[in-house]
Amino acid sequence: VLVAVTPDNEIWINKKKVEPDQVRSTVEALRQENPKGTAVIQVDADADSGFLIEVANQIRDAGVDDIAVSTEEAGS
Repeated sequence: VLVAVTPDNEIWINKKKVEPDQVRSTVEALRQENPKGTAVIQVDADADSGFLIEVANQIRDAGVDDIAVSTEEAGS
């Protein structure tokens, strides 16, 4: 599961914009397709770190324990 967090704290999962309260249900649906899948969060360096933690927690709540975080510099 590829999750992107923009500098404006927008969340994109598999190229679709998702509201913060939809992260868990979206990831749960994707896990049904690939139960052993992992998650990668690509977060912009200007995104709020507290928001990133919230997103990661929702992914864990959806049952994904293997989460990698990649940071991109602003303007990349």
